[in-house]
Amino acid sequence: MPECIHGFDEGLCDSCFPRKAPEPKNVPTRTPRATRSSGVSSLRQSTTSTSRSGAARSSSNSGAAGGPAAYNLATQRVFHFTHIRNLPGILADGALRADAAPAVDVTSTLARDARAELETPVGSRIADHVAFALTAESERWRELRAIFARETPVTSHWAAVVAGLAASDFVVLALPVAKLGAEVIVSDGDAAAGSSRFAVGVDAGNILLRQCRSSAYFADPDDTSADIGLREGELLAGASVPVSSIALIGVAHEPARDRVREILADAWPSGSGAAPKVAVYPPWFQVAE
Repeated sequence: MPECIHGFDEGLCDSCFPRKAPEPKNVPTRTPRATRSSGVSSLRQSTTSTSRSGAARSSSNSGAAGGPAAYNLATQRVFHFTHIRNLPGILADGALRADAAPAVDVTSTLARDARAELETPVGSRIADHVAFALTAESERWRELRAIFARETPVTSHWAAVVAGLAASDFVVLALPVAKLGAEVIVSDGDAAAGSSRFAVGVDAGNILLRQCRSSAYFADPDDTSADIGLREGELLAGASVPVSSIALIGVAHEPARDRVREILADAWPSGSGAAPKVAVYPPWFQVAE
């Protein structure tokens, strides 16, 4: 059975376990007695009722078509995708580290070199930061899943090793933005792309991403997804992010969940608090439609 991806126990999350709406009760009603009224009074009541109904519809429609849902970066989670074989090394370090040498490196040398050369607005190199996706449906992760499914060729961003991997070989680490400090760097696209815009700090990043979401919505009003305008962006944290910041580890299926739990039981660093919840959530690992 799928588990809550938000960290709650089974049945306590209305998103993952929607509650059945209560059935309306049949309440007997009395038919009012006919009363005399003038035609003017009846006409006034009808006009007022119609006017109110029209106003309600107008208000409802303007809310639905006014733009994407409200967004607050400070209350969101960000995501880091890594091969399950990299997890023991991360736990041994006690942190996600920008300078780590992963056991399975899926990023191409070309992409790594570019991120090691390009500067951020604060003068650091992109590669000096632990990078996170703004949504579990980021374009890079979608592209990688399509490569795993043999639906698209390996692009220059990825190492040749990805051709022999599967999405179920990976885990999705979810972390609250609030755990990453106030001075994060946010980009509205790939941080190594020349056209991407940057914002420094959570507040400035929130403004940038709200602009992105509004622009994406007006470009495609039919896109009602919650992560509209977020799929191409990144959040760059510090050079090291403690594993205690990880709130959830998403996996593709039960065998992967069992394996991750074994790794956590063997290698979770002492003094890091409770290990994160491990949740099975197949949609994060399937090819995007």
